[in-house]
Amino acid sequence: MDRRKIVRSLINILIIFTFIWIPAKTFSQEIKVMTFNIYHGVNMDGQFDLDAIAEIINKEDPDFVALQEVDKNTGRTHHTDIPKILGQKTQRKAFFGKAMDFDEGEYGIAILTKYPVNELFLKALPSKK
Repeated sequence: MDRRKIVRSLINILIIFTFIWIPAKTFSQEIKVMTFNIYHGVNMDGQFDLDAIAEIINKEDPDFVALQEVDKNTGRTHHTDIPKILGQKTQRKAFFGKAMDFDEGEYGIAILTKYPVNELFLKALPSKK
């Protein structure tokens, strides 16, 4: 066996043992993800209350929040841009994905994130209509 093959083999063995002995947490980054059905901003008492929603998000302090049942500029929410306001109240970037037109505005999902986003796209799942 020539010297280069021996050196390569020793390097490979060293790399393998390094990965075996180093704890997995060294190579991972934990992220906290939250999902939240905000029912277009209405609380259990039937009141429009974005402050309460923001308070819950801020208390949990997730890296990403996936919001469902989100209104944007609809009549029933007094034409409020809910993703934008929740983004401001939680100090996160807000991204909205429209599922459909609704009540003079839009209805869909949103994501709030602490991190910069380089690219974002919405892909509608196929449905039978």
